[in-house]
Amino acid sequence: MGQRIATFAETLLSRLTTIEIYLIGRCLKMKMKRYTKEFIVNNRFYQMPKFLFEGEFKKLSNDARVLYSLLRDRHDLSLVNNWVNEKGEVYLICTRESMAEMLGCSIPTARKAVNQLIKYGLIEEERQGLNKPNLIYLTAISIENTR
Repeated sequence: MGQRIATFAETLLSRLTTIEIYLIGRCLKMKMKRYTKEFIVNNRFYQMPKFLFEGEFKKLSNDARVLYSLLRDRHDLSLVNNWVNEKGEVYLICTRESMAEMLGCSIPTARKAVNQLIKYGLIEEERQGLNKPNLIYLTAISIENTR
């Protein structure tokens, strides 16, 4: 039975490029490998700031937290498109429909998440008018020592 489990585990996990796992009895032995170009391209991650889970932000919904992180990730796209105002502030252009699609939720749920982010001061919007999407500015949180 133990050999069958080990064989199954090896077969199942043989496609991992960063780690090889061998089941030996009940112990795991790991062998580390360097990241490959293919692994990096196929295994991208979003970063979620820790401050979203601290202090006043503990009351944020998970949708709002995830949306903030997804929008933060889109800053790279903003730089590629040169979406920077005259003050050097980077903005995003993203409709509520796009946000709902990114979150995998309804448009009203995306609106709620945006409204929470605005309420907590994590995003600011500038209207463009003429039926164009608003410019969205993410705010950067800085912690100051008050002592």
